[in-house]
Amino acid sequence: MKIDGTRSYACPVGAGYIDIGEILHRLQKQRYSGNVIVELYDYHPKDMLAGIRQSVRWVRNYLAL
Repeated sequence: MKIDGTRSYACPVGAGYIDIGEILHRLQKQRYSGNVIVELYDYHPKDMLAGIRQSVRWVRNYLAL
C-alpha cells in the first residue's frame, strides 16, 4: 500500500515507481563498493523466477552504462 492509500503491485526492478536508477547512480557517485540486494516480494511463485531474471538483467544493464 502506498502512502496515499492506493494499492501497489509487485514488479521487476526498474519497472516500478521507485527510481532505482537514481539510487544506483548515487551509490556509484559515492564510490560505494559494497553489495546491493534486489528483493522481489508479493510475487506469485510461478512468476518469481522470470521476475528475478528481468530484475537482474535490468541492474546489470544499468551498471554497464
